[in-house]
Amino acid sequence: MNNISKAAGLLLAGITTGVILGMLFAPNEGRANREKLTASLQNLGDTIIDTATVQIDSFINLTDTLLSQFKSNSDLYAASHDDIENAII
Repeated sequence: MNNISKAAGLLLAGITTGVILGMLFAPNEGRANREKLTASLQNLGDTIIDTATVQIDSFINLTDTLLSQFKSNSDLYAASHDDIENAII
């Protein structure tokens, strides 16, 4: 994990902790605070799922690109190998 990822993770953890503590010590009614906290955590979960989905899609696209390049290079190698073999014969 690189430094930027660590910093982003710590920032997210700090923000989340701050929101939770702010809601717990706010002068609102307990039920309202719990509802706000629930909504915030659901939004955070949705954000994490959306981010993971984008990253997975990106990984799949990268894998497809690499496989197609590998296949293309394999075909070129096979064609050049056949040409050399035919030239020798």
